[in-house]
Amino acid sequence: MELQIMLKDKDIRPYLIEHLSNILPDNGKISEEQTLHNGKVIADVIMISKGGVHIYEIKGDLDKIERIKRQSEYYNRCAPKLSLVTTEKHLKKALEILPNHWGIILALKKDDRIYFKYIRKSSTNNIFCKQTALMTLWKSELTEAFVNLNHMKPKSNATRAHLADQISNMLTKKGTVKLLSETLSRRAPEFTNNKL
Repeated sequence: MELQIMLKDKDIRPYLIEHLSNILPDNGKISEEQTLHNGKVIADVIMISKGGVHIYEIKGDLDKIERIKRQSEYYNRCAPKLSLVTTEKHLKKALEILPNHWGIILALKKDDRIYFKYIRKSSTNNIFCKQTALMTLWKSELTEAFVNLNHMKPKSNATRAHLADQISNMLTKKGTVKLLSETLSRRAPEFTNNKL
């Protein structure tokens, strides 16, 4: 009888980052453990490209796949593209509980390496909320964005939520995602892909 190999988050993650770095667009970056939705969730891995943000949530064999249902409610509001990376153990349940715009990627182990099989490609997330997404940014980053858009400083008592609300009213969805990608990119200098 073949011994069942358990794949944990820590096993999958480095191979996922390697895989994403190979498909990373020019000047794209990869970030880990990014707080989103005003601290309600922490994204495992984010691929940031010019005008794009794609979140990858990992669920290994020892993780509770049911958690993704609640987490997805937060992610749906603040990320334009989303994918779950999981194992064969959780695949059936993931297909049942995740919204259709979520991509699903299967992690498989072979010859001491982990490979990825795309079960379902991610598509446009229509639940995305500009204001909620902007709450990913720090107050200093929101202030800078406000100044760039208005050519004036915000009121001294303006909160992060107030700034995010005002900026969301000035930007389209595309503009919001561009601001997010540019700002998050500045936070992640260690995973840069500068293709020539």
